Amino acid sequence: MFTDNEFVNALMNVANIRTRDVIITSTVGELLYDDQQGQYNQLVKPLDRAVSSVESFWQATIEETRRRAMTLPPIGHNGTGKALEPNPNAADFVTALFTEDGGKLYTDDTKGQGRQNIYYYTRKHSAPYMYLKGLLDNAQHGLKHQELLKGLQRFGPSYIADYDQIMLLYRRVSFTNSTKVDSQPIVTNGEAGRSIEVVLATKSGDMETSLPGQLTFTVPFVMGEADRQRFFSVDVLIDMSLSETGEPKFYLYAPRFEAEKERCILQEVDDYREATKDLSNLLILNSF
Repeated sequence: MFTDNEFVNALMNVANIRTRDVIITSTVGELLYDDQQGQYNQLVKPLDRAVSSVESFWQATIEETRRRAMTLPPIGHNGTGKALEPNPNAADFVTALFTEDGGKLYTDDTKGQGRQNIYYYTRKHSAPYMYLKGLLDNAQHGLKHQELLKGLQRFGPSYIADYDQIMLLYRRVSFTNSTKVDSQPIVTNGEAGRSIEVVLATKSGDMETSLPGQLTFTVPFVMGEADRQRFFSVDVLIDMSLSETGEPKFYLYAPRFEAEKERCILQEVDDYREATKDLSNLLILNSF
């Protein structure tokens, strides 16, 4: 009695057909013709897997390397005739490619895109990081006083240096019909740091006040990073100006935002290198 594979191979031998890499379907699934063996074998499809942290990315690298060694034949014998097993830390033809959004792990560069397992690392930023990015985007068009306060309240003292003092100074100022700003605010850089000097016109006369002109945000860069000391820290500058209707608007800028983002990504790459340092011949590339 022929097995399905034997029956298919017998038919191919009778017909004397030799087609390279032909895939056929049988009752046991898809079969791929192997020219070297001269027969059809079960087609094992590659896996595409997704991870969302650099820890999972390097764990996948280490485990894939170990598993591949388990499937390889012995590499020889020692003096007593005992088989020598492949090195489980040999990452030959394994490539990790880091990108701005995450990365890819190619487990065997000797095979094409559809013939090897590939891991896709998509970085998931933390909620505070996304809040900060959204606040900066919205502030490009100017924020009203209350909008600024609500935006900062989403962070609290955990993520903004000197939060309580800054909020107290900004809450003391009230921009109403009875309190107006008659002239454009002036930004100064003194011993106390960057500040916004504002002259308010009230019913009882003009009043000068000084508002903080710089905030320091320190937030987790990606999800699950709060306990791993990998933080995104950036200074945010505040400017204030009057609209055509005389309404004060606040604008936020972070000149080093992209530079800090790149630093955090490079820190991930360094952590990955450290975690996989025992793997030999692992190729690690940056593409950002």
